[in-house]
Amino acid sequence: MGQSQTSSRRRSDADHHPKSLEAQAPPQVVNLLQRRLSGTSSQNNVDKEAFQTYFSNPVEGFGKLFYEHVNRQNHPTDTGEGDSAEIDVEVTKTDFIHTAKKLLSLSSSRSEQIKLYCSIYSAGEEKLNEQASQQLIEAAFKMNMASSGYMCNITEDSHANVLAKIATKLSTCKDMNAISNFIQNNCPELLTGMHNWVLMLLNGEADPGALIPIIDTRIVGSNLSYPLAWLISCCVPATYTVESTLKSTVDDSPQLQWDHWVTLYDSNSKGLSMNRFQHHIFNYRGPTIMVVTCSAGHLFVVAADQEWRESTKHWGGASCCIFQLSPTFKLIEGNSFIYPNYV
Repeated sequence: MGQSQTSSRRRSDADHHPKSLEAQAPPQVVNLLQRRLSGTSSQNNVDKEAFQTYFSNPVEGFGKLFYEHVNRQNHPTDTGEGDSAEIDVEVTKTDFIHTAKKLLSLSSSRSEQIKLYCSIYSAGEEKLNEQASQQLIEAAFKMNMASSGYMCNITEDSHANVLAKIATKLSTCKDMNAISNFIQNNCPELLTGMHNWVLMLLNGEADPGALIPIIDTRIVGSNLSYPLAWLISCCVPATYTVESTLKSTVDDSPQLQWDHWVTLYDSNSKGLSMNRFQHHIFNYRGPTIMVVTCSAGHLFVVAADQEWRESTKHWGGASCCIFQLSPTFKLIEGNSFIYPNYV
């Protein structure tokens, strides 16, 4: 009877061609290696502690997961069954350059971006479990805030719980292709801020120490929490997140996707009635987002790309959508499906 054998082959320095590859690497990546990631490590290796520390701001633990991902991508182990396994080798500078160049080339490929960051949190598995999904969503929120210059933690409240609903949905996807399809079809900007922050780190443009801490759990002048505003901005079309030309930026402070959103009507302060709703909404000429909180934890969002009005016909353009965030996630898109019924 023959024996099966598990083996791995680590590429030699000759295989890597470190000098020629480093010469071809983007100068900002070479600069990052020399200034931040070399540490006290050997000439050819990335300093593991320095790497994990640098990439763990503002998400604790991301540096460790990213280091392991770079290792898996450059030193896969063949178990004889097509699976990947962890191997105890150090990440070389050439390994990091390979991965950095791939990341820098992904700006135009949303599908590949999604699969890469999901793979980091799945530890190379073909699907995400619920814990990994939750960690991915929380990291995506924090990195999105960081990419705009802010540091914001997730507090335990009903709005933050909607992030767990998305995580649960991701964990039910059968593989990376299914996860990518779900994100692209339902919340296409979910991992965009994460990718932007990682690119800022790779380019040496990020300064975690300069992030502005956000203490308030709700956006000033709104009942929206930061996690909920972020998730909505990930789901709605660009019509709602591109700042109106009617509003000019008065300073150079960091901008978030929802900074130009202004509260037109809040039933808690203006009264719960259709009369009050009409009074505050129907004179506004532009796209609106309405968040509806119902009993039993149901949460809905109505994004209307046309002004609200009285009409005997349904209305709404191509960017109109309705989605449920809790207790489950469901998206409805289409033309002309809004019809205010006051009866």
